[in-house]
Amino acid sequence: MVTAATGFRRKRKVLFSAEDLLHLPANGRRMELVKGKIYEMAAAGAKHGGVARRAANFLGNHVDDEGLGEVFAAETGFILNRFPDTVR
Repeated sequence: MVTAATGFRRKRKVLFSAEDLLHLPANGRRMELVKGKIYEMAAAGAKHGGVARRAANFLGNHVDDEGLGEVFAAETGFILNRFPDTVR
């Protein structure tokens, strides 16, 4: 866009939505969306995987036994904010 006052081009900010993130090609990379910007995330390590599994087992068993709802794996994305979107 060229502004009349300066004649210089201004870069437009492109903000992505949760739906844009969902439709990215599945290429094995982990991505997150923070305030409309897409970031590539580092792969989780073995220690993280073990801790996440134990926590999910413990919480999942309790939640199931008590009929309290659902427990999700660490890789599940949740929309935390809209306009601009944040998905973690």
